[in-house]
Amino acid sequence: VQDYVFSVVDNIMIENPDLAFFKWDCNSPITNVYSPYLKEKQNQLYIDHVRGVYNVFKRVAEKYPHLPIMLCSGGGARCDYEALKYFTEFWCSDNTDAIERLTIQFGTSMCYPISSFGAHVAARPRTSLKTRGNVAMCGTFGYELDPRKLTDDEKAEVKQQIADYRKYH
Repeated sequence: VQDYVFSVVDNIMIENPDLAFFKWDCNSPITNVYSPYLKEKQNQLYIDHVRGVYNVFKRVAEKYPHLPIMLCSGGGARCDYEALKYFTEFWCSDNTDAIERLTIQFGTSMCYPISSFGAHVAARPRTSLKTRGNVAMCGTFGYELDPRKLTDDEKAEVKQQIADYRKYH
């Protein structure tokens, strides 16, 4: 299984050598780890599964050491310090509302360095572009919106946000 999973990622990278970013999603742990029908070595299943996942992460990171890779599905205790050894960042929540992200990112910062969690400016009109940018700068800072839908003023503000982030980070 590990060889197969590694080969899927490796083949994507071989077919797309200019790929600049990779998002590893759906890394949820096994939740039902016991079967009343199996009598052998069940007490090691979860440990062996996690070690296998980390082995695949390690192989990918070793083969592609300069590729930024995000560990997604990070919320709900699905990210840990061991996994961070193999990724440049992780996604702590699919909730991209800037006001709600303040609490999410604050809580996450109690355990993880802010440089490790993804934070993006999303196309959610509840708050201003300035507020969304400021909140996203408290993480790895990126954008999840269609730039073609931005006004000229918003495009200028995005350019300024990027310049500010680069200046202070």
